[in-house]
Amino acid sequence: MIEHTLDHFRQTERADLVREVLLDEERRFGELLDRGRRVLSRTEFRDRPLDEEDYAYLHDTYGLPRELVTGISAGCR
Repeated sequence: MIEHTLDHFRQTERADLVREVLLDEERRFGELLDRGRRVLSRTEFRDRPLDEEDYAYLHDTYGLPRELVTGISAGCR
């Protein structure tokens, strides 16, 4: 699929390098999800609805975007 996409968009990058980048991004996103689950499982976030200040704190401190927090917290409740 990577080679097909590179050909379709007339890109000259090597498929193995693109695969490495994609796998690294997938790994990093998994780490972000794990971090988000750990943070949101804390009592201070678990026992009440999140407000704007919480979303800003989670984003600025842990790099967790609002959409991700919303998805994680929906799965935790």
